[in-house]
Amino acid sequence: MSNMSKYYFSRALVALALGAISFMLNGSWPRAIGLALGTLALFLYLPTSGRYIIRSKNSIAPFRIDEYSQAIRNQAARDGFVVMTLGFFLLQAYSAVTKTALTANHFTILFILGWLTYLVSDLWRRRM
Repeated sequence: MSNMSKYYFSRALVALALGAISFMLNGSWPRAIGLALGTLALFLYLPTSGRYIIRSKNSIAPFRIDEYSQAIRNQAARDGFVVMTLGFFLLQAYSAVTKTALTANHFTILFILGWLTYLVSDLWRRRM
């Protein structure tokens, strides 16, 4: 069994365990299967994503982060933070002008917007 095969086997067990825990806590087969398949798809994507250096000596945890990847991640996090900060400022200004209260949904949408900005910025910088 090669080192990457050990990685895939261990991650398949982790995905299966997450699906089983989801089923025990929730009782929904479709959600448990979806969680297990989504987790497994993520684990299959990571070795080919370009985010990590693969060192196959360490069979269970073969990924290492290099300086280039760390710099991209920091820049993407900065972009997401700037979008969230500007969005928060605009929400506060809108609330002050219209004299309306901000609800938790506004901040949830703002958080999702910042997270999506981080993901898009990260993907864009890695593909350039």
